[in-house]
Amino acid sequence: EIWPVVIERIRSLLSDNGHFLVVDAMQDGDRHDVQFTLDDFEQDYYEPYFAKYRKTQLETYIENCGFSLESKNDVLFSKALLFKKS
Repeated sequence: EIWPVVIERIRSLLSDNGHFLVVDAMQDGDRHDVQFTLDDFEQDYYEPYFAKYRKTQLETYIENCGFSLESKNDVLFSKALLFKKS
């Protein structure tokens, strides 16, 4: 629910062609070799909202808000996403 507010605020603060970096948890489909960690994470670490969150493809969501994905790097069980304001 908070992503629309966050993305709009970032958009308003960035200059044209400005960049921002998001480091967040991997989501379903990012890496099949570590999918088991996502499957168990909600129960192992009591994260009741993670099951829903991990199904949202963050890259696609942010791109649909007027940004382009410049690069994506896996960092352990997280991902670093660099976006450019379109």
